[in-house]
Amino acid sequence: MGERYSRVYSLPENLYLDGSPVLIAAGALLKDNKTGNILVQLKLRNLYHSPLTACKVNIRAFDPSKAELSGVDGHSYLDLSVERGVDFGSREAIQLPDTTTRSFAVSVIQAVFEDGTVWQHSAAEWTQSMLKKQPLSDMLTDNELQKQYCIETGGESNYVPEIAGGLFLCACGTINLTSEKTCCNCHREYNDLISALDVESLTSKKDERLAKEEAERRERMRLEAEREKERQRKKEEEREELLRQAEERRKAERAARKKKSIIALIVTAIIILFIGLGIYYMRVVLPESKYKRLRICWRLKIMMGRLWLSENLAIIKTLLKESTRLSINRPRKC
Repeated sequence: MGERYSRVYSLPENLYLDGSPVLIAAGALLKDNKTGNILVQLKLRNLYHSPLTACKVNIRAFDPSKAELSGVDGHSYLDLSVERGVDFGSREAIQLPDTTTRSFAVSVIQAVFEDGTVWQHSAAEWTQSMLKKQPLSDMLTDNELQKQYCIETGGESNYVPEIAGGLFLCACGTINLTSEKTCCNCHREYNDLISALDVESLTSKKDERLAKEEAERRERMRLEAEREKERQRKKEEEREELLRQAEERRKAERAARKKKSIIALIVTAIIILFIGLGIYYMRVVLPESKYKRLRICWRLKIMMGRLWLSENLAIIKTLLKESTRLSINRPRKC
């Protein structure tokens, strides 16, 4: 499915009438492919220092043979508040009465401003602005010269500033009225922009700037080299410190392992010693101890026997004597 609107004609850019506070920045003739209606779409710009509140335009229509058709007189843009340098009107389409229209012309006949100013003019032919809009690069072919000009003028500069037909083209590309002292966009003055456009002076200042920039660049490189050297030194110190710490950890680990080995050997020796002592005790000390106890017990028994004999010796002797006597006096058998 095709587009709803197709462009059948376009106005030249920046149409202007000397003394007008409004610029016709662009205009297009559109055909509504659905209904067949012909529409005009305009982009107007307020050049006056006070906000624009209303604007009135006349539109002349022409067929393909340039024969004039019915147009629109006194179309109004109302209830506006358009600051200086701001575009308006592009969101509003104006329908033309004749669908055979294939070109058109526009003139602004009235502009009303917030400060009470009313500008009016009879329908007249508006022509393309006499401003050349010469790119700055055409005059200053060296990019460094262009950069120097921007530095000197304190802002972006893409065009050669000029005055023509009641308009002042700023270096930033904004169109202003010559009656305005400064650009509405960058707030620079025309005289300052022109006085700065001295190729000889710009070349001298450019050379000084480039020499200074080169010295600053070399100084930055030197400082960066020193910083890099310092970073490398610190990096090397950190690496050595890491190696030292790693070596200390290895030494500590070796010492810990050695200590554990010594402790293990001591513990093993103690265990073996205790095992040996146990064996010695079981096989030597314990049997000898039992033998000694038996000898002591035997001696005690002998001593107790002797003590008993010494205590009962008289009785035993008496019993022996009595036994002997009885055996003597016992009658013998025949």
